[in-house]
Order: sequence, then C-alpha cells, then structure tokens
Amino acid sequence: MSKLLRDNRKGVVIVWVAIALVALLGMAALTIDVGRLCIAAQTAQDAVDAAALAGASQLPGFTAAWDEAELYVAANNEGRGFQVQIKPEDGVVHYGPGTTVPDYGELGSKAHALEVTGQVEVVYAFAKVFGVETTVVTRSATAMQEPGDTPTTVFAYNENEHAIEFPGDRLEINGLVHSNGGIDVTGVNITFHGPVEYFNIFRDPSGTTTYEAGYEQHPKRDWPIDYTASDFEPYDYIIDGDWEPTTSNLILAPGNYFVNGNVKFRGDWLVAEDCTIVATGNIHLAGNAPRFTPHDKDVSLYSLQGDINTTADGAEVDGILFAPSGHIDYLGNGQRVASLFAQTVSFYGDSVDITGVPGTSVLRKVRLIK
Repeated sequence: MSKLLRDNRKGVVIVWVAIALVALLGMAALTIDVGRLCIAAQTAQDAVDAAALAGASQLPGFTAAWDEAELYVAANNEGRGFQVQIKPEDGVVHYGPGTTVPDYGELGSKAHALEVTGQVEVVYAFAKVFGVETTVVTRSATAMQEPGDTPTTVFAYNENEHAIEFPGDRLEINGLVHSNGGIDVTGVNITFHGPVEYFNIFRDPSGTTTYEAGYEQHPKRDWPIDYTASDFEPYDYIIDGDWEPTTSNLILAPGNYFVNGNVKFRGDWLVAEDCTIVATGNIHLAGNAPRFTPHDKDVSLYSLQGDINTTADGAEVDGILFAPSGHIDYLGNGQRVASLFAQTVSFYGDSVDITGVPGTSVLRKVRLIK
C-alpha cells in the first residue's frame, strides 16, 4: 500500500472522529438539557404538592390558604438549584362545597379543595445552538380538605372555664371532646379513647383517668353541626304548648316532632325509635330506660332555646343531643349516648358509654386528589 493512500485514510478517520465527537458532545448536551427539565419538573411537582396540602389545611380561609401555600413553596426552594414560583395569575384556586374540580368531580357538602400551580425557569445548554435560551416548566397539584373520621362526642361552645365537667365515674368516651372554655375531670376511672381539646383551662386532680389520644390546648372551634328549626321541616307532628307524657311503655310514632314549649318524658321504658324531637324550651328525660334513635340529620333531641336534662337510668340515645343556647346535664347510670353539643355540658352519671355520631367530626383530613 502506497504512503499516499495511507495518509488519505488517516485524513478520513480524523474527519469521522471529529464528526463523532460533535455528535457525542451534542448528545451529551441534549442529555443535560433533558435531565435538567426532568429535575425541574420534579422540583416543581414536589413544591406544589406540599403547598396544596398545606394550603388546603387552612380552608375555607382563602387568604390564609394562599399564604400557607407560599410559605411551603419557599421552604421547598431552600437548597435547591431550581426556584419554583407560584403562577402569578390563577396560581391558587379554591373550590368550595358542591363545586366541580376539573378532572376530579363534584365536592361534597363539607369538602373544600385548593389547586396550586407553580412554575420554574430552566436555562438550556444544547438548545441554545438553535436559538432557544430558556423554557418554563409548569406543574399543578390539588388537595382536598374533608371531615375526618373521628366523631365529635362532647362539644361545649361556651368559653366558661367549667364549660365541660366530668364528675361521673367509669365513663367511656369515644371520639373527640372539645371545649371552647375549660374542662374539669373529677370523676374516677374515666377513659378518653379519642383526643381531648380545651381552649381555656384543663383540670384533672383524679389521677385515675386514661387519655389514649392525649389532651392539648387548642383554638376555639365552631359547632360540629349548624341546624335551625326549619331544617327539619316539614314536621310530622306539631305540639303547641308543653308536652309531658307520663305513660309507661309509650311508643312514639316515627317522624319529626316540633314542640312549641317544654318537653318532659316521665314514663318508664319510652321507645322513640326513628324520632327527632325539636322543642323551643327545655327537654327532660325523667323515666327509666328510654330508647331514642334519630329520624332526621342524626339528631334525637334538639332544644332551640333551653336546656337538655336526663335523670333516667339505663337510657340509650343513639343520636345527637343539641342545645346551642343552653346546657346539657347528663345524670343517671348505665347509659349509652352518642353525641352532646351545647353551650356547656356536665356528666354526673356513672358508667356512661359515649359513642359519637359519624359525620360530626370537627377534625379535618387533607389529601391530594390530583
């Protein structure tokens, strides 16, 4: 082989090597660009996921939700190469109860959702050859806030330091206990299976109480339910004036009852299954072993302006006792009751099992839905 041919071949090899190097460098640069885009997208997604969850926990307060979302985006940016910013226009969107969330569906009557959209600028390496300097990566996340699974068993709206009192012994209390005032636990061998919250002051000198979920000071809360007399219309039975049945073994017909006055059940073994009783005045259960199950909205007894008082032994009340303007005084032994909501609440009875009504939780849970 001549020297000239060998030199020509060397020249061809050099050309191909140069071309290959350019291609390899281009692929490497392209890989860097794609890699940066992937990292930027994941960074943006992490930021909006965290922001949506944090912001949704503050709903229905939209301003508080937006502020919380911004705080979490800023925290997520710390130590990161890419800086995520919430989209200036429509970067945070609140969906209220009954509205439709795109690509998810309609929210329930007590649910809220928050959509957060973030964006991050990515500077290209290889794409600059084609005159493309930067691009913006956008990612969104939506979180929903809905009622928790823990029912509210005892709720006191009043800020009095004795708003909830537990002087009774051997109480079993499931679900949440919340007082916008204080809580006194003076009975013995009481077990709280759910969390206990108080705003004002907490006292427990007994030393025999079990708090399975602990107790803590907590900001004031609004009512677990918010009904008016009209929410139970049309009434199946209307009684104008005080109503004081004295008959034993009385069985009430199912339906909604409205009493324009006070109610006092004095007969033993009353059966009020599938009944909701709404009264303008006081409600008193005086007979032994009454049984109540609710007809409407999980409410068994609702005093619009007065108090609810029970002195019966062996009572079984599966619905809510609601006295938004007054006091609930629960006496009697060996009873079972579901939920009690009033300005103030006292338990003087012994061996009472307080079970809670599902769907009354004031605790909230937040989860990503898209």
